Amino acid sequence: MEKINAWPPIFGMSLTTGVAYSICALFIVLAPLNAVKFFNAMLHGIDLTKIMGKIITWSSFFAGLIEVIVITAVLTLLFVIFYNLCLEHCIRRGWIGGKRDFLRKKTSEKNGGKNGK
Repeated sequence: MEKINAWPPIFGMSLTTGVAYSICALFIVLAPLNAVKFFNAMLHGIDLTKIMGKIITWSSFFAGLIEVIVITAVLTLLFVIFYNLCLEHCIRRGWIGGKRDFLRKKTSEKNGGKNGK
């Protein structure tokens, strides 16, 4: 197993959340009451109609978009760092990549003791 390079997941996740944020903002602009009802259901019945704000402005849209993208990039970077640290730890312990590799052992058992090559 190889370490993950941080940039592809950061770009992919940031782009995904940026698109989702933009679709959400469009939904709120086109059908604000339906959007609030939808999110009420997601939040287990919390009544968002009581805190509905003003109409979305371009500046608030872009500020929110930048915030979502930056937060996603930071969280994805943290995920990659922790994943790579855990991967190194498991390899050092011999839990993966060695004779005791759990996945390799399971595959070998399914193939009747053959390594599948």
